[in-house]
Amino acid sequence: MLELRGPHGPGAARDVDYAVGLPSMGVKQTRCKTNIDSTAMMGINLGRSERQPGAYLIWIQAELRAVSTSDALFDETLFPWRPKGDQRPEDPPPLPGDGDAAQPPTLPPADEGQTHSRIETNLAVEFARASQKGPHLAPRIGTARLSRRVLILFSGPYSRPDGLVAFLQRLGLEVVPVDNDPSGGDKAHDLLHNNLYSNLLRRAQRGEFLVIWAAPPCSTFSICRFLPTRTPGGGPPIIRRRQEGQVTGARDCPQKNRKELKISNELTSRTIAILRAGFDAGSECGLENPVDAGDEDHPEHLVDREHAPLWLMPEVIAFKEHAGCREVTFPQCSFGSIYRKTTTFLLTPALGHILGDLNNLRCTHTHHEQRAGGERDAQGIWNS
Repeated sequence: MLELRGPHGPGAARDVDYAVGLPSMGVKQTRCKTNIDSTAMMGINLGRSERQPGAYLIWIQAELRAVSTSDALFDETLFPWRPKGDQRPEDPPPLPGDGDAAQPPTLPPADEGQTHSRIETNLAVEFARASQKGPHLAPRIGTARLSRRVLILFSGPYSRPDGLVAFLQRLGLEVVPVDNDPSGGDKAHDLLHNNLYSNLLRRAQRGEFLVIWAAPPCSTFSICRFLPTRTPGGGPPIIRRRQEGQVTGARDCPQKNRKELKISNELTSRTIAILRAGFDAGSECGLENPVDAGDEDHPEHLVDREHAPLWLMPEVIAFKEHAGCREVTFPQCSFGSIYRKTTTFLLTPALGHILGDLNNLRCTHTHHEQRAGGERDAQGIWNS
């Protein structure tokens, strides 16, 4: 039976690893019934075979030829084409994380003593890979599928008792929350800080997270910017428009709002980069923001035809296509919220399958206690 302890396809380490126990192919042998000779050869893994699904291309040094086979065992600690003395490199040093004040904390499950560990066999991982269909779901095998850790970007207060962090902890998951709100997060945990961003990106690339969930600030994308007469104080100015070329910034964006726009665009770019890195390493990903209120194809959500939501950002569209994501949209009042606030999730395939029924929820209320709208914070800055 094929035993794989790590990825060997696109995105795997550039160094090749040693294949052990490769069956001889195309070599005629005379066998004795009472003394069966070995049928295995030593070779070097060159990666996935492009012609034979599920197989590997193996270089047989002794015969100076390459063969394709799906029946192989790997010694992933040996890299024979490295210099002598460095053919069995030590594990890479740990990345900055827990204990580093500049990095977000890893919050343990609510009750580690009652956590049921999930044992993923190679068979289960191979089944997950084989069951994924489509070119955007090329083999995504890695430690992410074995992880019990969830990364939440823009998580809000870390200790909120009724928040997503607490809910996931009660499910027995470790949570890494990231939010620079000093009232509940940590002002040092800002995705615009290069060290923190680079660290999270590497951790996602290494497959540390089972799931990555992101809810980036929606202020610059808010439909409230198009409703000045219905927003107290006149509402914040429009800085994005739906017209081609203006989603990343309206031509008439006021000068004083251009820094705000630049920060929002950079946060979006870095968020998608982390989601994409995680997805390629085997993580499932979710992106959350208000609904597109300018799409004429969905009149039930249409408010203003110029509205430019997060979902029209080029990076988001590219990620949706790359990961084969599914969009689900639902009103928050269906879960007891005091306002309707229609919300959209962009979900990678497994999460889309799990949460897809949210699309069936509809608002049945004739009145809502509050309207979700814009307001100024203590510094006079508009928030959604």
